Amino acid sequence: MPYVSELLGKPVADVDGVRIGHLDDLIAIFRGEVPHPVVTAIVVKRSRANLIVPMSDVVVLVAPAIPLTKLLKDIEPYQPGERDVYLVRDVLDKQIIDTNGVRVVRVNDLELTRVNSDFYVANVDVSGLGLMRRLGMGKVAQRFQRKGGATGTISWDEIELLSADQPMRLRVPSDKITELHPADLAEIISHHVKLSVEGIDRMYLNVYVPRLQCEYGVVQFFREHRGQPLPLVAMVYF
Repeated sequence: MPYVSELLGKPVADVDGVRIGHLDDLIAIFRGEVPHPVVTAIVVKRSRANLIVPMSDVVVLVAPAIPLTKLLKDIEPYQPGERDVYLVRDVLDKQIIDTNGVRVVRVNDLELTRVNSDFYVANVDVSGLGLMRRLGMGKVAQRFQRKGGATGTISWDEIELLSADQPMRLRVPSDKITELHPADLAEIISHHVKLSVEGIDRMYLNVYVPRLQCEYGVVQFFREHRGQPLPLVAMVYF
């Protein structure tokens, strides 16, 4: 599953492939009774002013470059509300205190998981590996993890985000914190979200080409089979 640190700095391009900036933050919000926030927009850092792009205008989030479905001039900026959470600004580097108010750990990274077409915040990474990813040592962190290096994650639903200038707080005693597996999150969300199947194209992907259901597969298809370094929406129609 992707981590927020792995997405930061990725170039963002409009539907014509014109680079408009790079990813600087992600915005998430709670929907209904699901205890994990869903990513609703990305913050694109530009030379003049940041642009907040709704996820509905994002083709692929986990990719070497993030393509959009529209031209820059046609993008309707996302308007954050009071319930929106900036994952980098409001969460990363936050201290987490236990139920007694004692500092426990610090948020080094956030793990996302994809359920249907949405990305949810699954776990808070408080390990040294998360810090290594933040420092640009992602490949080293992966090697450590494959060799059984120490990991430390807390399921998002076991912490409470207080105001922006205050630390986060554990909902349970520190000795009872757990990690949420992506499959468990998918099961939780399945009770609250319905996936609507529309048209023969979705049926075709599900039955005949399951690899193209995920961003990784689509990106790999265009890069390896079509020879296109930057996958764009327009390529789908040719």
